Amino acid sequence: MLDLPALVSDLSTAPALLPAAAPMSGLGPAGVVSMVDVVLALPAAVVLMWWPWQAAPARRGPGAPAGSESDAPEAADAVPTSETTEPAARERAPVAPAAANAVPTSETAGPADVAPESEAPKTEAESTPLRRAGGQLLGAREAQEDELGFIEGSTLDPDGQHPVAIVADGMGGHAGGETASRLAVRAFIDAYGFEGAPAGRLRAALDAANRAIDDAVRENLSLDGMGATLVAAAVTTDGLEWISVGDSPLYLYRGGRLKRLNEDHSMAPVIEALRESDPVTARGMNANELRSALVGFEITKVDTSPMPELLLPGDLVVAATDGLNTLNIDDTASIISDCRGDGPEAVTDALLAAVAARAAPTQDNATVAIIEIADGPS
Repeated sequence: MLDLPALVSDLSTAPALLPAAAPMSGLGPAGVVSMVDVVLALPAAVVLMWWPWQAAPARRGPGAPAGSESDAPEAADAVPTSETTEPAARERAPVAPAAANAVPTSETAGPADVAPESEAPKTEAESTPLRRAGGQLLGAREAQEDELGFIEGSTLDPDGQHPVAIVADGMGGHAGGETASRLAVRAFIDAYGFEGAPAGRLRAALDAANRAIDDAVRENLSLDGMGATLVAAAVTTDGLEWISVGDSPLYLYRGGRLKRLNEDHSMAPVIEALRESDPVTARGMNANELRSALVGFEITKVDTSPMPELLLPGDLVVAATDGLNTLNIDDTASIISDCRGDGPEAVTDALLAAVAARAAPTQDNATVAIIEIADGPS
């Protein structure tokens, strides 16, 4: 932090040194007087520049100590706060360098149509070397709070515009959850860009999604508390790279077997680890509680691929929301095996239909996004 008193003190002693420095500088008496006038004005100018910066209020997130300040830079073009309500203090999460040449939302595939509970899930697909499909199920909920999107790939070059699948699960009530997931996916797509290594672009896009939620809450405080999980998977010639926050799963299907790739940021893994060592504590925990999510503050846990996951012809990359967890992993693998020969859209339909058939009274929204490695990355 700037030490204003020390700086002003140093500037205040400068005029006394000027007469001694005049013979060395070649200045005449009039030049020395002019220089003294300039230096005498510097402390006041420094104070005027320092005061607005110093007086800017710190924004603090949950758990931040009173009086703490955020050193994170403000995002450009932030959404203005409401004119009728004073926004609560919110500490903006650190900003990662933005990816170059952001992809306009209008140039990428939008989310699949919402599937009404009483109808067969709707899907979307495209005939490309890497076929993809996505679909949603409303379940027992009144509103669809999941969102999905695809970035179309014109190449599989890791540094180019390669395919990406994104899924988000909103939370915070009907309006908040729907808004949060939609904002997160759109901001992610816009920020992903055309150039750079996938790992850096995935993180920059994730941070952009988090800032979009923060900006929306600042503009409308009735949305405070909304957030979203997010999982994104990029497919290139190097393989599969991902980033995720929350409990939305990312699977790799290969040869009849399904493997979860990303970490589960719910309390479920913690409870499972405690079942033998501390069963009493485990029984008092809520498995659905999240340990990390996009809520506009600094993200507490982010899972990323340690290195690109090798992809083979016939592999399926499956990103989903936790509504798919109505099916256990063996059931999911079996359904994929039965339908994968008919393409990713058939797999998507079959998975969502199987979830609907369970008719769980508290069935959550379910969303699935699939990329099929039909011919292998090349």
